[in-house]
Amino acid sequence: MRPAAKIMSLLLVLALLLPGGVLAAPDHRQSGDLEAMVNAITADGVGRAVEIVDNGSDVPVIIFHENHDSILGQIEIAIMLNRLYRDYGATHIYLEGAYQPLDASWFHALPGDELSKASIFVQHLADGEISHTELMALVRPAVTVQGIDDEALYKADMEAAAGGAGSLFFLLTIASLNMPSDADMDKCEALINTDDDSFDRYIDCILAYDDWAVEMYEPFSGRTLSSTEDLIAGVDAITARADELGLLDYPGFEEFAQYLQQEREFYVLASQRTDAMVDNVLASISQGATGPQCVSTGSAHTARMTELFDQAGYSYAVIEADSLQASMLEDDPVGVMTTPAYNRKSQLMSVDAAGRLGALLEGRDIVAQIKPESVLGTDFYRRKSAIDWLLDRLVNTLFRQDPLPDAGQEPIPYGLGDVLAEAETYGIQVVDTSLELVPSDPEYDNSPPALFFEFTLQATASSPAVNLAAKAALDENGAKMLDDLKEQEDPIEPLLFDARGGVIDKGPVDEEMDPDTGEITEEPADPVFSVSPSTIATVASSPVVAKSRKVQK
Repeated sequence: MRPAAKIMSLLLVLALLLPGGVLAAPDHRQSGDLEAMVNAITADGVGRAVEIVDNGSDVPVIIFHENHDSILGQIEIAIMLNRLYRDYGATHIYLEGAYQPLDASWFHALPGDELSKASIFVQHLADGEISHTELMALVRPAVTVQGIDDEALYKADMEAAAGGAGSLFFLLTIASLNMPSDADMDKCEALINTDDDSFDRYIDCILAYDDWAVEMYEPFSGRTLSSTEDLIAGVDAITARADELGLLDYPGFEEFAQYLQQEREFYVLASQRTDAMVDNVLASISQGATGPQCVSTGSAHTARMTELFDQAGYSYAVIEADSLQASMLEDDPVGVMTTPAYNRKSQLMSVDAAGRLGALLEGRDIVAQIKPESVLGTDFYRRKSAIDWLLDRLVNTLFRQDPLPDAGQEPIPYGLGDVLAEAETYGIQVVDTSLELVPSDPEYDNSPPALFFEFTLQATASSPAVNLAAKAALDENGAKMLDDLKEQEDPIEPLLFDARGGVIDKGPVDEEMDPDTGEITEEPADPVFSVSPSTIATVASSPVVAKSRKVQK
């Protein structure tokens, strides 16, 4: 049984790398004012309606299903949520992967220009650091983002997710039984390591020997959108077929048989979580909620959700980001996080790669991938946001002075001392501070004058101290853009569209997988980054490193 033995060794590499299925799109049903609202919020190519059902209820439920690792999708849903808030009074968002309301009160209390603060959080959204729901909690204080997941079920589901790709292993093994000779397996193996799509071609090559295996694999392939309930049925069918062929007890296959059981448990728990989430939404609505009620969830939950909301008599619409299909199904999707970044996010860690601020604030460990929980309560995000806010305040305070102080002099009399005092008032302890204006340097493309800043920061009294140095400059074009946006009734939408354009311009992410270990690596990020549209900065753990770098426009 040489083909199956080879499959087993290769699946040890693939076990945790393959995507799960998501929601199968139902038929469209559209009517009335609900349709008009959906058309308005999805305009300009940011989203599309999957299903609209108007049962005549006064409180419609708007379900946004998403791909958790798509930055582009997060921005597009943020645009639609902002429109629902601005034009239709939607102030309730219900969130998978959370159990309590998200608390953004500390960030709301920070002084300063509200648009500048909002622009920092839009940048964090574009970096993948926060989600669309977290952004709404940060920039729209009137919005309540309520966690609706069942904590016990969620944690049990996370444990089950580590089971691996049992269904794929047995489908490949079943198909390999029809191979006429070892040469056929060698032909399929030759497809591996040729390029990024080689594993997919390897899988398709083997499955082609069994039409049933081809059909059964489709819901699990990531090329077809499937509901959790469909995946449960698929695992059951694969288990029955493997048992019929005597594969579940075959020597050496015991581990994969266990994976198959864990895979089913994962999908069953996910379905149970869906029921619990809908119960929590209905309980909240029953307490007098008005206006559209927004639900943010992974796509696998949506089919069951719509069934339950329909049974309860509520009107509902299912909406997806315009980029969702591409982020799930294209070989090189635009605006999707690197795998290491998403793994870090899954552990409530910063998505920042080596050389970026978040990487200086915490360590690196990686485990299972489920919908990431909110980072708003984490120490690293509070510190990162505090640093970004402080740098933006210092730079805008300094560089809006006319005339600028002479380079080499400490410009504290120019209002910076007041900013530092504000920071301490709001819980940011800044000590051992030195401020220096660094002149422009023609050797570095006439880089603008920059503020050099050495400091020790604690976001809270219990937070560990962080010794950092920063060099930051004003981006005059970005500052002008923010000034112009202040004249608009809703400046948040243009900020989000600008962020969306930036993500699209970056193109597909660049990462590589080691064919032997399955480890996926990424290039260290450029340490020069945008704090907000008006501020660009370098932050380093060593003052020497920070001083040696040139902040350029």
